[in-house]
Amino acid sequence: MNQTQVAVKFLNEAFEADPYTIKLIVNNRYAANRALQVHPTIQVTNKGAVGFLGILNGLMETLGNDRVAAIYNEAGELDGFTSYKS
Repeated sequence: MNQTQVAVKFLNEAFEADPYTIKLIVNNRYAANRALQVHPTIQVTNKGAVGFLGILNGLMETLGNDRVAAIYNEAGELDGFTSYKS
């Protein structure tokens, strides 16, 4: 199991244990300062906001790994996590 698979498994276990809290953590974004916005690997939205997955995926890229994506259902609710190649 590679590092991204470990992260996805871990996040899915956390989501299963407490979906409400994990949804809050994953769905919230915060205004990032200029230094964070121009960081070479951290993913920041086009409005200058950063969230949990943006920071996690910055780490994954730094380590040379695939990225982690949130899976949302048709109602727009978080359903879990998966990996993807960038």
